[in-house]
Amino acid sequence: MRMLISLFLSLLLPSLTFSKPDSPVFNVLDYGTVGGLFNDSTSAFILAWSAACTSSSPSSMMYVPSGHKFLLHPLIFSGPCLSPDITIVINGTILAPVIPSKWRCIADLCDKWISIKDVDGLTVRGSGRISGLAPGWWDVVVKSFNITIGAALKCPSTDGIHVSDSRDVSIDHCRITTGEDCISIVDGSSNLKISNIICGPGPGGISVGKHGSAGNIENILVSDVVFIDTRKGTQIKTMEKGGKGHVKNIIFERILLQDCRYPISIDQFYCDKEHCTGNNSAVQISGVTFREILGTSRGEFAVQLVCRKSLPCTGILFEDINIYSDLKNMAKSLTANAKGVIRGQNIPETRFNNPRH
Repeated sequence: MRMLISLFLSLLLPSLTFSKPDSPVFNVLDYGTVGGLFNDSTSAFILAWSAACTSSSPSSMMYVPSGHKFLLHPLIFSGPCLSPDITIVINGTILAPVIPSKWRCIADLCDKWISIKDVDGLTVRGSGRISGLAPGWWDVVVKSFNITIGAALKCPSTDGIHVSDSRDVSIDHCRITTGEDCISIVDGSSNLKISNIICGPGPGGISVGKHGSAGNIENILVSDVVFIDTRKGTQIKTMEKGGKGHVKNIIFERILLQDCRYPISIDQFYCDKEHCTGNNSAVQISGVTFREILGTSRGEFAVQLVCRKSLPCTGILFEDINIYSDLKNMAKSLTANAKGVIRGQNIPETRFNNPRH
């Protein structure tokens, strides 16, 4: 099982340019590591953090340079820090050891890989990657919680949390404001639980997207989410061409919307380029539930379910949907080749294309 959760935190910082030139910079390379897949960089990271945390400067920076891969065993970046404004810049790649039995864990506790605690005024940013590649460890527990992620709203392709080829993942109690999806879930992901998320303002969205044939997406629960002034809300999209397999058993429930342009969306014609061929998608979407979703939409269509005639979306459940437009006109619903059931409130009125008996 290969696990990859990439946290694209801002993608704004060039590898050699710092926003605070007068801040002391503590480069992990200066603390005894040369990087590489066979060199343990844990001690160097702890020493660099300690130097940045105990700096008496008004601001300090721990720097992970680009062009290097750093192998880290479980560690804790702990405070409180003397510097009231501390930044971790990650431009390189941070990797977990592949063999779980060889992990050196603090007090034999291996349920956390990188932990930050008791730190105020912390910023984490950069163009690097945090990648977990230890199969046995990820099979036991993979969790992200109590995280705040931010990026400039005009910065493209900055997903807050990107989940790919992963299973048994829990993301809980996070506040995300980025230039693209708050959370994106793509090929090969299953058994995900996402809860207690505040998304926005910004493009936003919690998006399930099947882009190719690398793996199916199934058994995803998204609950207790607040979207604040976002362009997207709950979304499922499949590529217009090249996709295979299925997206099934997806639940969005207890969702609160404040001025969301596209609150509920299924799109089997998704295209990330200017010119698309119009070829039929081969991805089946089935077993999708939208339950207890309420709030306001600032777009014309609060509900858009656009599926293919050759491969309709099936088994869709709408239960207690109550979305009003903040425009003068009532919010509208648009459906094509979507088959399902309505229960409870149905605002805006949505009708499925069920066959007549």
